Amino acid sequence: MDYGTVKYDEDPDYQHVDTGKKRWSGKKKAVVVGTIAVVAVLIAIITIAAVAATVHYKKNDDEPSRKIPLLEASMDIKRIMRHLQELEDLAKENNGTRALGTLGYNESVSYVLDELGLNTNYNLFVQPFTVPTYHEVSPARLEQAAPTEVIYVEGKDFSFMGGYAGHVDLKNHSVSVVSNFGCTAADYAQFVATHIAIVSRGVCTFNEKIQLAAAAQASAVLIYNEGNAPDRTGLFFGNVGVNVTIPAFALPFELGVALRDTTGVLLNLFANVVEMDVVTYNIIAETIDGDPNNIIVVGSHLDSVPAGPGINDNGSGSSVNLELALALAKLKMKTVNKIRFAWWAAEEMGLLGSTYYVSQLSEEEKSNIALNINMDMVGSPNYFIGIYNGSMANETIRTACMTIQDLFEEAFDNRDLPYELTPFNGRSDYGPFIEALIPAGGLFTGAE
Repeated sequence: MDYGTVKYDEDPDYQHVDTGKKRWSGKKKAVVVGTIAVVAVLIAIITIAAVAATVHYKKNDDEPSRKIPLLEASMDIKRIMRHLQELEDLAKENNGTRALGTLGYNESVSYVLDELGLNTNYNLFVQPFTVPTYHEVSPARLEQAAPTEVIYVEGKDFSFMGGYAGHVDLKNHSVSVVSNFGCTAADYAQFVATHIAIVSRGVCTFNEKIQLAAAAQASAVLIYNEGNAPDRTGLFFGNVGVNVTIPAFALPFELGVALRDTTGVLLNLFANVVEMDVVTYNIIAETIDGDPNNIIVVGSHLDSVPAGPGINDNGSGSSVNLELALALAKLKMKTVNKIRFAWWAAEEMGLLGSTYYVSQLSEEEKSNIALNINMDMVGSPNYFIGIYNGSMANETIRTACMTIQDLFEEAFDNRDLPYELTPFNGRSDYGPFIEALIPAGGLFTGAE
């Protein structure tokens, strides 16, 4: 596959992606971030190193086996935290976000490339691709017209969830409640066509709910927080992905329930949105050594949601991924398998970066990938230790996925650390890999 090779010069301030300014010299002072659990990150580091030891290296190869403990020891939490601080600083300097299509994301790409270019001998590639984004021509509006008049405030009472391009101006419009979680066509059996659908968050993706509502001829969708935990009551800022044909607004639990349970409620709803294409970038870093017919892809998404800097989701996974790549290079370990480190773009828009990457692989290139390790949130201020449940994989790759799961479990067992299995349902960047029948596995410490 031709990603587009990145060329380097001797200037440490080189810029790989055009962000409009040069800023990275590698000399910025590190500051420890307080928003991520150090223990959770260390657990992830040790476990990934243990898996690498089992999968990547021949047991009878004395030289690599001696270096395996050095790999674990070299994963310095202070350097992980430095990466996290740099990513947070980039967000602060760019309207508080590192989301798709922003300078915050493009400069995150530059930072990762700079670190790899200055400190490794890997083959580095940037893989550009185009993603549709959405811009509100004028602010969205939501009002209750009956039985009483209420004007709701965007950012406090509701949020426009994106993914939709068009102009909708609904007046005195009826609301129809969707059964259960709106995740099957049967949940819309009693839904009244042309009404505004109101449905609880949970069980399936926002995109799936909206697609089913559109199929039931809803004019718009209101998705309210499910209220099953303290962090699932307020307003949220979820992203709905692409191919959305009706507007969707997010609501806090209390307002959603009130609208759901009020008889005769009528709403005014307005959205005016245009679609724009932006070019974004995956990053690929590949070891010089190793079998090209048995490649380990270690991936993490680099983008954040629009509403924040994404230090948990997914600065944590991207920073661990980066430091693992740097540590492996520093030790000059000759791996048996070729290792391909990847930082995906546009995960928050619906796994678009990893999906594009897999879609560009030939059948031969797919067959050369032995497995994918996914790191999406491997640190959290309120963490648990989760391992993807490989038994949920397609039968064709189930045994291989369970082998990866077993390796993680063994690593935790050897350290007397508790863990839980977490759903392996394709809702992170391993999804396109298992869909292409490439075995995968990974860790998850919780979204909130």
